[in-house]
Amino acid sequence: MARPISSFFQAYPLEDTRQHWGHAVSDDLVHWEDLPLAIYPGIENCCFSGSALVEEGRVIAMYHGTSAGSMIAISNDPLLLNWEKISGCPVIPEIETDEDGRPYRVYDPCIWKEDGELLKLQVFIAKSVVEVFANHRQCLALRVYPEREDSTEVSIRVQGCDALLRSLEAWQMTCIWD
Repeated sequence: MARPISSFFQAYPLEDTRQHWGHAVSDDLVHWEDLPLAIYPGIENCCFSGSALVEEGRVIAMYHGTSAGSMIAISNDPLLLNWEKISGCPVIPEIETDEDGRPYRVYDPCIWKEDGELLKLQVFIAKSVVEVFANHRQCLALRVYPEREDSTEVSIRVQGCDALLRSLEAWQMTCIWD
């Protein structure tokens, strides 16, 4: 028998009015059975939207946890009833903004794996616009406002785990409007 189709949704249980991830399953996409709540708030105030990835018999969910940042939870059971949050802390922490709304916030985070290949980031910066592509897909576009007029640096940071930077290429691009 085929595994039922899961649907996750924003749920507000009576006993805790913070937003959770609700969970329902269906065999035919017409009739649905509600299951227990899937992901509960912990250090985050609410569990907002995100995405999920099926990999090697498990499901990895990445979502925005309000007042915390981008969170990851993993389920290994077939009905996705039991979820464990990775280290109980955000993988992309939320940083307080200043009066101009800087730095940026990451909402609706996405998680994916493409044919087992390494994550390839391409970062394009033009004046105050930053675009980030991961494995040739745009995953972030935002405006940044450097603190100093002579700011010319870009930094790549990893928090909470080890990462290996295999190569880095940088070049000056000519502006077509000048």
